[in-house]
Amino acid sequence: MKPNHSMRIIFLCVLVLCTISCGEYEKLEIEKEAKRLSDSIYRSHRDSLSRFYDEACFARRDSLYRIYFDSLREIEADKIRQLIDR
Repeated sequence: MKPNHSMRIIFLCVLVLCTISCGEYEKLEIEKEAKRLSDSIYRSHRDSLSRFYDEACFARRDSLYRIYFDSLREIEADKIRQLIDR
């Protein structure tokens, strides 16, 4: 190998290592910034988000109540049938 060729290989290896390590740190910084941004957005809109989900739950309350009630009634009916069959 010529000295010029070996220098190119070493330079290429150093460049690849720098690129790989920079990518990891940039990724961590981007993730941290995204988390800070999402936390900030959540804190600033927490009241409206809570109100939205409370309204959504209230709107579905009757249908969910019916579903759960029917489910419990079916379970209890099965228990009664099992007691009668004994």
